[in-house]
Amino acid sequence: MLRISKKGDYAIFLLTCLVQAEREECQPQKPGSQTPGSPKPRTPASKLRSASELSRESGLSRSLVANLLKDLARAGILDSVRGQHGGYQLARQASAISLRQILRVTDGPISLVDCASHTNPHLLADAEPASPVVEGSPLLPLAPQAQSPSCELAPRCPSRAPLLMVHKRILAVLDSVSLEELARPVRLPPIQTLLATPKLSGETANLAPRRAEGLS
Repeated sequence: MLRISKKGDYAIFLLTCLVQAEREECQPQKPGSQTPGSPKPRTPASKLRSASELSRESGLSRSLVANLLKDLARAGILDSVRGQHGGYQLARQASAISLRQILRVTDGPISLVDCASHTNPHLLADAEPASPVVEGSPLLPLAPQAQSPSCELAPRCPSRAPLLMVHKRILAVLDSVSLEELARPVRLPPIQTLLATPKLSGETANLAPRRAEGLS
């Protein structure tokens, strides 16, 4: 099932730490809380954070943090500054970095179904059929290179177009969530509310009857 990997989860955490550094929201240490010989805390005004600092804050190994930061820098999400007082900072505003961009670095391209990764991106806009799919009707025209070689049912699968539609909408949601939102402090609702099954929207609720009518 769809799930963010541990690597993706760690990357989000590290990036939110960098957002907080830019917002100058670093929590000052309480008097006497610093042990002798421990590194002096960086001032809130500094935007640069080193791999060692982020490793201490997260409890993750320094090598894991360093590799994640390098990957994010190669992807253009972070800027790296070398030198004794160097470190990493966001390459652009947090509002301009999407969750999909982050997960693409850590988890690779996102595909709800295997055939989505073999589909021409330009065809995804046409993935939602204009009329219900009925048995025996022609499917959406797909280019030969768009057919998934790993699924022999792809050329005649009646669910392919609707699933590509769902795939497209998931990508749209991931595109709509910014790093700024992920780093924004929020008050979580009660766990019962979070676990409650959301009501189907009118569009989603009507999809199954349309499919059933088309297949009857």
